Amino acid sequence: MSETLEYADRTFELIGYGFAVPAFAIFAALGVYVLESVVYGTIMGVFAGGGTVLYAPWRLRLSAVQKESDETVPFAAAVRRAGGNAQLAMLGQGLYLGAFAMFTIAFVFAGPNLLVGLAVAVPIAVFAPYVGSTLIERTSHE
Repeated sequence: MSETLEYADRTFELIGYGFAVPAFAIFAALGVYVLESVVYGTIMGVFAGGGTVLYAPWRLRLSAVQKESDETVPFAAAVRRAGGNAQLAMLGQGLYLGAFAMFTIAFVFAGPNLLVGLAVAVPIAVFAPYVGSTLIERTSHE
């Protein structure tokens, strides 16, 4: 791998960590100030921050591949050129969606219930990457 590609990959990873800090902080703050539960907010923050760390670098690489090409790049070709682990990226997206689901479900039950929140967030965090990975794999074989 050339130094330029290593530098770009490292930059995308650092940007992912940079995005993760406010994602964690926002969801933790929502848990503390809106839902009035430090534990619930922290878990939402971990889901959102961890998901961002996994998803953002891959998405940035994908965008860079599409931007540097002169012609329109099909999605499957862009995924192949972007490299990285698409399954991990989809897991990250699922974790982030799980944080949103936890926040939403707290309003349905008129307050944060950790067991119910996790019972909703974990299946979403597992199901979303399964669907995303399946779709990416199908488009890359066409």
